[in-house]
Amino acid sequence: IVATLFYVIGANHWFVLLSRWLTGVSAGWEFTTELSFIASNTSAKERTVFLSSVTAVNLVGFILGPALSTLLSMLNFEFMGLEINEYTGPGWLLVVLFVADFTMIRVFFKESTSSLSDERSKLLMNGEKEKHYGTIDTDKEIDRVERQVVTEQR
Repeated sequence: IVATLFYVIGANHWFVLLSRWLTGVSAGWEFTTELSFIASNTSAKERTVFLSSVTAVNLVGFILGPALSTLLSMLNFEFMGLEINEYTGPGWLLVVLFVADFTMIRVFFKESTSSLSDERSKLLMNGEKEKHYGTIDTDKEIDRVERQVVTEQR
């Protein structure tokens, strides 16, 4: 949100450069966090579907972003004393979307302490079935852990 506000108020080119840098850093943090959360809270069978879905949605954003900016470039009005034009329109839209995103995450997202990921971590830390760059060796072992976790949760 701060980076986008820097972009919107962009008093000079340094504000714009700083905002773009902050936007890139925060996007990297967010995407990495999303992928890590999915990886630690899904089974091996579900993981590919969830990771590819998140990546696809991200790519759709890259595709639609320039088209949406083109539409926003036609704006030229004032709202509550704020100038909305071809330069600030995309930035204000991002501010609104980021605030909505942040609000939805705070209200609806409940981080779970996944018993499944805890069980996997224990297996890896104990050195059990640790092969192939730190992953559990076989699908059978993963299925066994998943069944055990489901049984314990009941």
